[in-house]
Parts: sequence; C-alpha cells; structure tokens
Amino acid sequence: MSYILYTTGQNERWDTIAYKFGSTYNILPIIEANPHVKVSPVLPEGITLKIPVPEMKANNDKTRLPVWKQ
Repeated sequence: MSYILYTTGQNERWDTIAYKFGSTYNILPIIEANPHVKVSPVLPEGITLKIPVPEMKANNDKTRLPVWKQ
C-alpha cells in the first residue's frame, strides 16, 4: 500500500482529515496507519500523518461498457 504524507494544521481532527481524502468512513485506516499518534478529539498542529491510498485495479471487463464501446 502506498501513502501520502500530510502535516496537520491547527485544530484538525481525524474525521476532517479523512473527509479531505475521500470520506469520513476512511477514518479507521488513517488511525491504524499512524499508531504513533494519540487518538484525541483534536490533533496537535505539525504532526506528520501517513494517509493510505487505495490501489486502483485495472478493469478490463467489457461487459460493463455500453454496447457501442464493446
């Protein structure tokens, strides 16, 4: 898995960071990728976090294409 490095700003929270990178549902993978950071309501400013980037899979399935593109 690859990661993006992100430095926290003033008064940032786990959920707002997850939202910046897709969805608040992504909060758990971000927390798990950063065991060195204490889970608290507000993160300290200037902490570098690893944000997991899901790997894209090639989709060569032509059955999902419209008929004119198959």
